[in-house]
Amino acid sequence: MPTYNQKLICRLLNSLEAFTGLLFRKYEHLLLLLIQEISGAAAFFSGFRGLAPRRTRHLPPSSPPQPVRSGPNYDPSGVLDSFAEPETSADYTWGWNYEEFRRRFDPAVQSQGLRRLRNLFFPYLVELRALSKAAPYLSRLSYFTGSPEGDKDTREAVFDLLSIIR
Repeated sequence: MPTYNQKLICRLLNSLEAFTGLLFRKYEHLLLLLIQEISGAAAFFSGFRGLAPRRTRHLPPSSPPQPVRSGPNYDPSGVLDSFAEPETSADYTWGWNYEEFRRRFDPAVQSQGLRRLRNLFFPYLVELRALSKAAPYLSRLSYFTGSPEGDKDTREAVFDLLSIIR
């Protein structure tokens, strides 16, 4: 039978925001639970072998040590070096590129395709959540680009993005 602390740790794992100061009597208690969660809470999960969900290890770093090119075009093995970025922005058109997507992510063509998609999806969710939390602040900001038309376009683009996220 799980103890009270184990139940709190389990609830804390599921939804951290729901338990910020309302359920806990002392700040130290919350801090202790957070430390246990960060350290892995091995003692808690040891009694539930096979029942506890696998813990995700895809934590985005606060200051990424990867090179700047670690986006969807990044390939550490060098297989995709044949895909070169165009020299000027006039040569490049934005849009769907199904052949490139299939070449990079299709499991039949690329054995690491699904892993690559998962590695892109988790930081995408983290960034969407951060943007949704910062949306009230971002909507109050003034954006200056140096030209009134650019300011208006930037403001509209930010509001469009925030309306999609909300």
